[in-house]
Amino acid sequence: MVTPCAPADVILQCFESRWETIERRMPDIFMAGYDALWIPPTGVGDTGGYTVGYDVFDRFNLGSPNWQTLYGTESALLRMIEEAHRAGVLVYPDLVLNHNGFRDLSTPGFVEAGDYPGFATTLPTDIDGDFHGLYEGGDWNGRLAGLIDIAQEKNHRFYRQPVFPGDPDNIPFEPARESNRRFYPDTDFNSPASLGDTSGDRHSPSGFNLDHPLAGDPVVENSNDYLLRHTRWMIEVVGADGFRLDAVKHVPQWFWNNLYDPAVFGIGPYGSTPFSFGEVFDGNFSLLDSYTRKDGYGNRDVLDFPLYFTMSDVLGASGYGDMSRLEFASFDGSDGNANDGSRGVQFVSSHDRGAPGADNLAYAHILTRPGYPVVYFNALEFGEGRDFPQR
Repeated sequence: MVTPCAPADVILQCFESRWETIERRMPDIFMAGYDALWIPPTGVGDTGGYTVGYDVFDRFNLGSPNWQTLYGTESALLRMIEEAHRAGVLVYPDLVLNHNGFRDLSTPGFVEAGDYPGFATTLPTDIDGDFHGLYEGGDWNGRLAGLIDIAQEKNHRFYRQPVFPGDPDNIPFEPARESNRRFYPDTDFNSPASLGDTSGDRHSPSGFNLDHPLAGDPVVENSNDYLLRHTRWMIEVVGADGFRLDAVKHVPQWFWNNLYDPAVFGIGPYGSTPFSFGEVFDGNFSLLDSYTRKDGYGNRDVLDFPLYFTMSDVLGASGYGDMSRLEFASFDGSDGNANDGSRGVQFVSSHDRGAPGADNLAYAHILTRPGYPVVYFNALEFGEGRDFPQR
């Protein structure tokens, strides 16, 4: 039995701040007693330099001097994570596995320019490629806020980050680059020949070569394989300790149970399984329970929306709310133990959810009851006129 990674005691959701700023503020974060950071999606977004990152364009591009994310470069992110670990602070990036950005096959020139790296926006055999169609609907197939929805049930197989020019299995319109090797595990210790025998190098649990990253060997994959390779790369190479999982309800349960959980099982420190907590925007205990797994194999929790909704009602009632409603409101009670702190990551506000009335009282409640609370902080480093994230 692999030991799950323990979640943090108090998580600071730190948004609207450059990685370098967070690195400099790490002593303050440590002294304030935070055990973990929840940070925005780390990859390049689809709508330019001021996107928060949920409109994913390229997950593996964490920012370069010529193409920075809103928060900085890959090297700055790595330094920030390293500094956090020195302070004993875990780092949970936001992980987006439900969708990409807003552009699709109807966007002039988008497909021919290479579209979303690693994905096929359209194919001769499937007009919607790796995605669901514009007119599909429902939680699993519909476009959330207009973002193009990944079809987890499809199985189009390609070299999604090509290395060898002209290979017939290369994904259409994506250029082959030798530098793509660093995103793949090293499965052939004699390839490429220029590096010689790499069997003696340090390798991560999934086989990423930590001494010679360009020893990676490309494989033919479907879009799920690509997403989960990125997930493992973020843990094993970049240094993430787990994830806040975005839009969990919009991805089928079988993806999390049958694909995500096996992908991250045992890849944390000393063979532990990284902790993750998902966004299921719903107050139904049964639905939230279907997206939660804490059986020693899976190590997934969810944000405590039932408690959030109840706090909004009770504390937004101008002093007339019934505080006794809070006693059994938390998703914590879904396992039959209402207040043991074993389930539900509690929050008062977030990047897209405003605080209830009497937010200080709400924070006092979640910070003094058992469980894993989140404190939201918008650093406003990119100006005060932005309507997203929430202030």
